[in-house]
Amino acid sequence: MKKLICAKDLEDILESGAKEIVIDKDTILTPSAKDIIKNSDITVLIKEQKVENEDLKDIDMDKLMEFFKIVSRDQVLQKTIMKMLLNEKKFEKECDSSGFTLIRGESVKFDKIFKNLNIYSQDLVNTDEEIIGILKIVRDNFIKKTKSKGNLFIIEGEVEVVLNGKRYLGKSGDLIDIPKKAEIKIGSKDMAKVLYFSKDLNWSEPLL
Repeated sequence: MKKLICAKDLEDILESGAKEIVIDKDTILTPSAKDIIKNSDITVLIKEQKVENEDLKDIDMDKLMEFFKIVSRDQVLQKTIMKMLLNEKKFEKECDSSGFTLIRGESVKFDKIFKNLNIYSQDLVNTDEEIIGILKIVRDNFIKKTKSKGNLFIIEGEVEVVLNGKRYLGKSGDLIDIPKKAEIKIGSKDMAKVLYFSKDLNWSEPLL
């Protein structure tokens, strides 16, 4: 709120014997008040206002710093936060209040899992009940240690899977049933797209 100081106010201040006056950025001095200041020995002090952000005053800074430490060690969490901040649309979908959802496969935008591997993925559904997404492999391979069971349906291309030293070649239209607690190597000599679905096995998590 603006505060107006006129000549009469300054005259009263001088008569009281005060040697200084405190103002801030919201103070307005009239021209006559400025003249009195110039012609007197009164000192003008400018008060710096402390800006307090109401949204931040109740935040526990120790917990906030601990959160940043956790984020710095978790690539998946970093990607999730970035998606939320950017509000980036990863695919087009049509929904109904009944729960029906139609996702346009051609609109899916993939995230690169590792900088040095041509392995990409995008979760289409990620709930407590199921995880469904698409894995894209471009002339590369990776190793994944599974904690739980999952399935891969080859949408396009050919996929080579190595399990317990044995090689398997899957083609478009094939279904691969992945056992839990297994170490498998998955790759493609060309380009392949695979639909992954599981209750809790997330193929977009960091790989080995």
